[in-house]
Amino acid sequence: MRSMKLPQRIKNTTDQFFLFWQKHPLFFFSLILLSAFIIRFPFISLLSILLITLTVKTWKYKTLSVALYLATLLTLYITSSSPFPNGTLQGSAYLSISKKDAYSNYSIYKGTIQCFITDNKQEYYHLPFTMKINHKDAINSNSTYIARGSLRKLSPTSHIFYPQLEHLTPHKSHLSVTEKRFLIKKKLKKLIETHTQDSMVSHFFYTLLSGDRVDKELTYYFSSLGLTHLLVISGFHYLWIIFILSLLLRKFFSDKSSSLLLMVLATLYFLFIGFQPSIYRAWIVTLFFLFSLYLNRRLPPLNALGLAIILSLITNKDCIYQISFQLSFAATFGILAFFKPIQHLIKKCYPRLPYQKLKELPLTNKITYLIKAVFLDIITLNLSVNIITLPLILFHFHEFSLLSLIYNLFIPTILCLIFLLLIFSIIILPLSPQPLYLTEYLSKGMLFLVIHAPNPPFFNIYAFSLNPPLLLLYTLAIISLGIYLYSKPSSFLDQKL
Repeated sequence: MRSMKLPQRIKNTTDQFFLFWQKHPLFFFSLILLSAFIIRFPFISLLSILLITLTVKTWKYKTLSVALYLATLLTLYITSSSPFPNGTLQGSAYLSISKKDAYSNYSIYKGTIQCFITDNKQEYYHLPFTMKINHKDAINSNSTYIARGSLRKLSPTSHIFYPQLEHLTPHKSHLSVTEKRFLIKKKLKKLIETHTQDSMVSHFFYTLLSGDRVDKELTYYFSSLGLTHLLVISGFHYLWIIFILSLLLRKFFSDKSSSLLLMVLATLYFLFIGFQPSIYRAWIVTLFFLFSLYLNRRLPPLNALGLAIILSLITNKDCIYQISFQLSFAATFGILAFFKPIQHLIKKCYPRLPYQKLKELPLTNKITYLIKAVFLDIITLNLSVNIITLPLILFHFHEFSLLSLIYNLFIPTILCLIFLLLIFSIIILPLSPQPLYLTEYLSKGMLFLVIHAPNPPFFNIYAFSLNPPLLLLYTLAIISLGIYLYSKPSSFLDQKL
């Protein structure tokens, strides 16, 4: 009897996956692209595309999957150039600057070396670079440059260029938001520093609003507790900014007009912050959500995630090797796929009260119940994220602080309050600086908890080496499980969990 049921179960699972692909075509295509981009590990790449083609029912979808996979491989082959060797080489570079940050005595420039020609006449193309120049020799980022200097490779997606300043000459001026962004951020930083007393709090405020981590010490404290994601502009920040702006706009405009204006404002904020994987994802997902509101339709969030992945890979094929890209998209998928199943499991242990019964409770019991409910949802969120990101963190950093699980229970909530107060304080700063003083006081308390966190060795998980193919196999299995659970109705989860 069981042998008769197994083929039926396989067929039902295949049907379920195919229905999922039909509802989420953008996510479907993004996984095909990702399968092609990991061709450095042929077995995992071929296994991924094989699983995808096995879970689609029609030959039309199968052919489309294989065709897109092969076309991506061909494009990668045609556009690929010789990898830059390890070590340092002298030569001439054609620089395109996309980001500029000012520090105490110097400025940091980031962008792309369109072409680097060594003294031996070897050519390398499209190399991301970072360049440091003292303030007295600072250059304008509204131009491309031809320069001589030395280039050192740090990783496939990171190179340091040491220019010979006497041979750093503008080549072609152009309209660019980079210089305007730099000047606006400089004014914002000066405004915050003028109205705050503590330098670390000042840097913290600037990081929250601009996404630029200017304080290495602050970054170290947050990263040691696994809280670096709170210093990066992400969906968390976008959500609250859009929420605040929507409350204001809906007082004066219709829902459709408000959605359009919010899309414009979200885009302006994206241009102000600059391109980073987490920011790009948050911007795409936000636009997708606002566009669905404009159409008065509910568009699947996994399609928004798929679109962000596709656009990221098209605009920068090397972003797949960036830690921020991997963690950002993995965490988002983890929340979308695993939050509901884990929440169902927790509800089995701690059932939620119906709304009518909650209303009948005394006030103290209501508050206690709501605090417990929020606490359980935060635990659910942590588990949803870490189930897919923990192996990535161990692979890249070789350790994971268990304190991050504890601190993530309450620090994001405090940060949320600080972020809202900070936006409000900046808006009314011309009228009164008092709200900013209150926000600074609250921030000092939160930073004290982060800086003076206990960090005994037994609170860390260590992994000195993880096999990349095994990591990819685990990720593939988790994505498959996530899709399977995501496409199941709540009734199924109630029966199984």
